[in-house]
Amino acid sequence: MNSASPQTEAAATQHVLFVVNNYPPRVGGVEVHVASLAREIVRRGHRATVLTLSDAESETMEHGIRVIRIPQGPSVGGVFAFPKRAAYRRAAARLRGDGITIVSTQTRFFPMTWKGIATARSLRVPVVHTEHGSDFVAGVPLVVGVASRLVDVTFGRRALRQADRVLGVSERVVAFVSRLAGVDARIFYNATAVPPVEPHEPPHKPDFVVVGRLVAGKGADRAIAAFARIAADHPGSRLVIVGDGPQRDSLVAAAAGLGIADRVEFRGRISQEAVMHELAGAVLVNPSTLSEGFQTTLIEAAASGAQIVTYPLAGVTALDAAGAPVHLVESLADDALATAMAAALDRPRPRWTAEAAEAWTWPGRAGEYLEILQDVNGRTPAHRP
Repeated sequence: MNSASPQTEAAATQHVLFVVNNYPPRVGGVEVHVASLAREIVRRGHRATVLTLSDAESETMEHGIRVIRIPQGPSVGGVFAFPKRAAYRRAAARLRGDGITIVSTQTRFFPMTWKGIATARSLRVPVVHTEHGSDFVAGVPLVVGVASRLVDVTFGRRALRQADRVLGVSERVVAFVSRLAGVDARIFYNATAVPPVEPHEPPHKPDFVVVGRLVAGKGADRAIAAFARIAADHPGSRLVIVGDGPQRDSLVAAAAGLGIADRVEFRGRISQEAVMHELAGAVLVNPSTLSEGFQTTLIEAAASGAQIVTYPLAGVTALDAAGAPVHLVESLADDALATAMAAALDRPRPRWTAEAAEAWTWPGRAGEYLEILQDVNGRTPAHRP
């Protein structure tokens, strides 16, 4: 009887090392993506370790995932940060001989992505990189935009070229990867951990919901201006803004100036459960003009029985083709957004069926990811210079 080769055995049971700048309880699209994927990998009988940055050094088990947190140095905007060198070396040393089969990195411009690639080289295992950005950073001050583009065309491009496999969370992301680094990426759509609702639950409610950081380009200001145009014709509706950021005070003032302060509710940062409660049966307004990869909120909203009003961002076409109730806004004019918001409330599209939504949940997406890992592990790591 023939026995399985060591390579086959290694591919059968994976130990994925996710090397990321941020991880829950820090909240964001990439963080949710990694945490959901890691949890599902563990649920399927594999191992997952996360190496990430924090204020202090620690090692914990969270939902079956080994999470190693190391101190970070100074950061830019609370997001772009390097690990403290000695702490990273100690963490990397603990990973040797731990059976890591593959390193997973996320987004080209994070310092931990570059560290993850170096760690994979030292462990002699492949790198699967998932890209979440669909273009150069937009909606930022000129100096920040120039600096981020410089990072992209140097360290970011190098990271994409060094990875043994590159995944992109939407068609636009894949096209950007090709444009930036000349690398052929595979589409790996985002997903949600939210179970799809039954068609009759919950009832439609006359609320518009905006979810995201209150920063330039995310579009909360556009949503407020558009809501002001239709508020009188929809007296029972309100605009709920979920999230926080430097624009909050100016947005509060804008709502007051338009005479709708009593109809606009600022919820700040709330739990994921509370976000889903707000979205259930409502209308998600997604007026972002940033270089989004594939916002998980779009999937969560559709799975929660919400209508979706959005500009044609990355992933929207795929969701629309999958039957999600998308109301596309082609123009950036306030009246175009207002018209689409009113239509979503007055003439809602059929809700996503449970069957259609199931294909966009993490159990199915994790199975696809594990197949990719097995294929990569069956090849010799390229580790291109």
